[in-house]
Amino acid sequence: CALNGTVATSFISNPVISVPSISVCPFQQGTLTASGASSYTWNNFSQGNSLTDNPGVTTVYTVTGSSSTCSSSATASIIMKPVPVPQLTSNSPVCNGRSLQFGASGGTSYLWSGPLNYTSGLALNAINPASPPNTGAYGVTVTAANSCTAAGSITLTVNPTPFITTSGSTVC
Repeated sequence: CALNGTVATSFISNPVISVPSISVCPFQQGTLTASGASSYTWNNFSQGNSLTDNPGVTTVYTVTGSSSTCSSSATASIIMKPVPVPQLTSNSPVCNGRSLQFGASGGTSYLWSGPLNYTSGLALNAINPASPPNTGAYGVTVTAANSCTAAGSITLTVNPTPFITTSGSTVC
């Protein structure tokens, strides 16, 4: 006895998970967003299509996406951008009335602050003429082309003009 019949089958493919890597500056949060499935589980056991973290170093994350009874995984990274390294220079100490020059390098933009409400957006600076109240700590925030920032500071000194007194008799 022979039986003939038809069995209907459906092919359910594994989901194709897409999750792009991102780059952040240190101490910033980054969010990875996955797509291609109906539910997601990350390697830190969090659920949902996005994961937010602020790792101290470049970190690789794995996400498993599921649709129906099928699943697949993908990896992505939160990549740590390099920070600028401020290089500070000056001609300090200088005498009262002279030009006090100082500068920074290592970035693409600079924001200075200092004594007497000093502010500047220049890499190279000069206070001319300088006086003792210009003495003190000057701070700079250096921004790199990748938008990451770093801070530096330098202490500058303007020496007062010496006070000289004379005494004695007149010599002819």
